[in-house]
Amino acid sequence: MQTPLTLAAVYSELGREAEARAEAAEVLRINPQFSLEVHRQREPIKDPALLEHHLAALRRAGLK
Repeated sequence: MQTPLTLAAVYSELGREAEARAEAAEVLRINPQFSLEVHRQREPIKDPALLEHHLAALRRAGLK
């Protein structure tokens, strides 16, 4: 089972904006204090370019 955060990134990457935004809304429903900056610090992606790509997908989904 995928988390809403993962689904938001994947849908964003696929260009499925409505689904990405719906999953981003679910992320914020579960955690209204969600922050991409905190996520950046906790995400285990070691490659900086890949991490930025991931964060950009989440931004496109509507997360900040």
